[in-house]
Amino acid sequence: MKLLVPTAAFFLAAAISCNQPQTKVAHEQWFNNTKGEILRQASAEPDSTAYTNGDYPDQRVQLLYRERRLLSRKLFDHDVLRLEVFFSKDGQFEFRREYFPNGNKSYEGIRYNNAGYGITTVWLENGQEFTRGVLFNGNPVGEWKNFPPGSKEAVTADYGGITSLSEFPVLKKQ
Repeated sequence: MKLLVPTAAFFLAAAISCNQPQTKVAHEQWFNNTKGEILRQASAEPDSTAYTNGDYPDQRVQLLYRERRLLSRKLFDHDVLRLEVFFSKDGQFEFRREYFPNGNKSYEGIRYNNAGYGITTVWLENGQEFTRGVLFNGNPVGEWKNFPPGSKEAVTADYGGITSLSEFPVLKKQ
């Protein structure tokens, strides 16, 4: 009988918390798990590589394939990596990183069916984080932190909206 009280309390707490907005930790976990699975699915040994021209004369794009499935796309500008995109096996998810000409990251995020989802981070060219928050279907939701250049304190903006992970897409392990 003693075990029923803690067990009942656990299930009651879990039921209550399911209706509460998800925590920062939960969003970090969704992002890291989804990113990890996309990278795992895109890490297959390529059996072919294609190169195309970018939008500008000094750009080239490298496409890696495995059994006709696109694994990744990299954009080089003047032979400097500016963009890398890794794709899930079903092609619906992508993990994207963009870079400044000096090699520092400028953007990192996950897209599902061409819309941003989960934690998205934007940096300044000097490597300082500029903004970070959660996207849902391409729109900012919940609390975003902005770090204005030269400021020592973050500015917080609350966009409201859906932040529950139960609404987020789930990438199946393959």
